[in-house]
Amino acid sequence: MKVMASDKHVLLFEREKTLKEIQKQFSSVFPLLKIEFYKTPHFLGDKDVSKNIFPGSASLASLGFGPKAIAIEFSDILTVKTLERTILQKTGFHAQVFRKSGKVWLETSATDNWTLREQNDEAESLQQHLKQQPENPADFDYD
Repeated sequence: MKVMASDKHVLLFEREKTLKEIQKQFSSVFPLLKIEFYKTPHFLGDKDVSKNIFPGSASLASLGFGPKAIAIEFSDILTVKTLERTILQKTGFHAQVFRKSGKVWLETSATDNWTLREQNDEAESLQQHLKQQPENPADFDYD
């Protein structure tokens, strides 16, 4: 899915929304990217960060989000680093963008300077490559 440079989108943070709703807003624009929210900051190489992740079912109100709605604009030319920093500054939530890579989601920390479009295009390119590659029956792991 190629996104045009002029397309602007909004993540709308409101008390009654769940994190899953925010995640859906984001992934509807960039289907091969996802965003997760954490209780504390984490860094590339941190072990077992999954225990710090907020569940998608959590409402913003239950996480202490204030009464005022906050709209965060994003577009394909915004870098991951800028989006994550803006979310933290405006909402207090630690966000992390992930890129689809085959059947797994990769943390984009090492490529935070890439734009959202570059991240999504990279994932799309890999998906296309994987579709073109037949599975090699001789390729297996030994126990």
